[in-house]
Amino acid sequence: MTSSVEASFLVNFAVDAALIGVVARANGCFRMRRVALGALIGALYALAVSQISARLAHPAVQLALAAPVALIVSGDPDPRRWGAVAFQLLCGALLLGGAGMLLPESLRTAVPLALAAGLVAFSLLLNLRRKRLNGWEVTVFLSVQGRTAGFRALIDTGNRLREPVSGLPVLIAESALLKNLLVSDAGGAPPCRFIAYGALGGGGTVRCFHPDAVLIRRGDRLVRAPEVWVAVYPGRMPGPTRALAPPSFAIVHGNA
Repeated sequence: MTSSVEASFLVNFAVDAALIGVVARANGCFRMRRVALGALIGALYALAVSQISARLAHPAVQLALAAPVALIVSGDPDPRRWGAVAFQLLCGALLLGGAGMLLPESLRTAVPLALAAGLVAFSLLLNLRRKRLNGWEVTVFLSVQGRTAGFRALIDTGNRLREPVSGLPVLIAESALLKNLLVSDAGGAPPCRFIAYGALGGGGTVRCFHPDAVLIRRGDRLVRAPEVWVAVYPGRMPGPTRALAPPSFAIVHGNA
């Protein structure tokens, strides 16, 4: 392998790692090993295009490659997660590749490295934002008829949903997190109500139940949370968040 080929491989690896890192951060699935493996696959693919056949740069080949790389990066077989990652990676690769073709030969190393540095800086900013969001995460424990379920929830100050009869706030959680509470061998599921909600994407109804107790982990102890109803979100929530707690939890958690 000549020095120019080695340099090209390293530049492609750096740019791919930076792009994959940004996409992974944005989708809440950043893992250094997965990012490095995805970047290695991308750099080897670029090497094959330049050294074996330019026909490998066909969009169909890139599309076929984006799916397994996205599966590696996301670590999630759910098509909604890895499909979004694949689409973002493909768009980013096409944009960077198109920009690279327009550059003069003398800038085809310096500009990609500058782009990689910019992407790394953007990834770090996303990481800082995620850390701030994590400061608003709380571990919640629900109890229903002797059964318990514990999970992480994001305190959402925009969650103004309330159960209309009692006026109590509503905690929203994916159905998978609540499975132990909703189904039992004895069939003792909690009584549920359906409440209406509205959002920018439309509205509808969601099934809710009232837990016997709600506790929040604060340090090394459990404290009682404000009384809430729990809305069962069907399927997967968009993004990495799987449960949204009402703003009243912020006081108990120490964020207000």
